[in-house]
Amino acid sequence: DEKRLAMEEDTRKLSVREKDRKMGLKEDEKRLAMEEDTRKLSVREKDRKMGLKEDEKRLAMEEDTRKLSVREKDRKMGLKEDEKRLAMAKEGKRIMLDEKSKSMALQEEGKDLELDERE
Repeated sequence: DEKRLAMEEDTRKLSVREKDRKMGLKEDEKRLAMEEDTRKLSVREKDRKMGLKEDEKRLAMEEDTRKLSVREKDRKMGLKEDEKRLAMAKEGKRIMLDEKSKSMALQEEGKDLELDERE
C-alpha cells in the first residue's frame, strides 16, 4: 500500500508539475501574444502618424500650389495691366504726334500762304 500510495503521490506531483508547466507555457504564449499585439498596435500607430504627416505634406503642397497659381494669375493680370498702360501710352503718343503733324502741316500751309501773298 505504501508503495502504491507513494507512486500515486509521485504521479500527482508529476501531473501538478505538468499542469504548472503547461500553465506556464500558456502564460508565456499569452504574454508573447500581448507583446505581438502591442508591436502591431505601435506599428499601426506609427503608420497612422506617418499617414497624417503625409496628408499634412500633401495639403501643404496643395496650398502652395494654390498660392502659386494665385501669384501666377496676379502676375498675368499685372502684365495685362502693364500692356494696357503701354498701349494707352503709345496711343497717347500717336495722338500727340498726329496733333504735331497737323500743327506742322498748318504751319507749312500758313508759310505757303504767306509766300503766295508776298508773290
